[in-house]
Amino acid sequence: MLGFSPELEEEYRADRAPRDAAAVRLAATAALLLHLVFAAFSWGMFGRLSIPGQKIYFLWLVPGLALWLASTYRHWAVCRLRLVTAGVCALVLGAGHAAFAWADPQNFPLFQPAAGVFFVMFIYGNLRLPFLWATATGWLYSVVLLAAYASCPSVDWLRAGVAAWFLLCTNVLGMFVAYLLEWMARRDFSNVREIAAERAISDKLLLNILPEPIAKRLKQGHDVIADSFPETTILFADIVGYTQLSAKTPPEELVSILNEVFSRFDAVADRLGLEKIKTIGDAYMAVCGLPEPRADHTGVAAEAALAMLGEVRAVNAARGLSLDVRIGIHSGPVVAGVIGVRKFSYDLWGDSVNVASRMESHGAPGSIQASESVFARIGDKFHMEPRGVIEVKGRGKMPTYWLKGKR
Repeated sequence: MLGFSPELEEEYRADRAPRDAAAVRLAATAALLLHLVFAAFSWGMFGRLSIPGQKIYFLWLVPGLALWLASTYRHWAVCRLRLVTAGVCALVLGAGHAAFAWADPQNFPLFQPAAGVFFVMFIYGNLRLPFLWATATGWLYSVVLLAAYASCPSVDWLRAGVAAWFLLCTNVLGMFVAYLLEWMARRDFSNVREIAAERAISDKLLLNILPEPIAKRLKQGHDVIADSFPETTILFADIVGYTQLSAKTPPEELVSILNEVFSRFDAVADRLGLEKIKTIGDAYMAVCGLPEPRADHTGVAAEAALAMLGEVRAVNAARGLSLDVRIGIHSGPVVAGVIGVRKFSYDLWGDSVNVASRMESHGAPGSIQASESVFARIGDKFHMEPRGVIEVKGRGKMPTYWLKGKR
């Protein structure tokens, strides 16, 4: 079927407009050049052309085609491409050739019916009009031309019959060509939309795994993706008592609870601009300051940590639970990159990651523990209570702080 729904039809026309305008522009150029070539031959070889015939040719056909070509560069004409093109075929080509027949009946048969057949195929094949517009234009041109031929005082009815037969056959063949061209254009449009929709789905899935800048680099063919970031803040959050909860909760409900908590954490990360790295069981890891560096990464991560505590309280209130979460944050340099060729992931490495993990594991339920590097960056903007010096596995003694809220 040569049609879409109204909304899709508008989208199809908008998509086709630039290409149709280019096709019409090329066709107008070809028509003008061919008429100029014929004019040169008629001037040099057919010197017997009458003065009225020459006037129609040089004062109507050639200028009309030149104006048509010029109009293809105007916005108003491109917006009304079908109407303008059909009008030119009827008023310039059809009327001009008919007038030439009336004005110079002795010489008109010199290029008819061959020229008429040529221009009918030109209408169907080169102008790229929609099937119905092309059909109406081709038949109108043919009827006008045959009427002019038949009205010539010295008409040769045998020639007229041959011309009519050739124009009839050409129109039937042209209708098939126009239908096929429009059907192929609509099929290509549908295929492109389907491919774009599938690409959007695959891109969305890829963006659920990788940050957007990293996904773009991966699609561009980068084999090794690894970057060093001197300033980031890493956040770890772990649900306290989740193992004990799993022993007495049905699997479906357990997964539903975890999904709701982490979905709320994802919403916080998206809203504030953190990059979620991964979840490991009931642990959630995110980072701020990469892959796009930002100066306020520590403050943003602190706000996210406070918001996550609020989200856990909201889940408890909605489900009647008593979940608790430990959160740890640390600021420092990391290396980030993509690992694996199957089920690849974007991950972080470095001592800063280990320290942030220790801040969480050495913390307390319902609290946010921060390292001294965090306090040094945001201690004047957030309310932070010293916890004192604690023993941190792999790092020895470290001063830490409880993050309580914004000042």
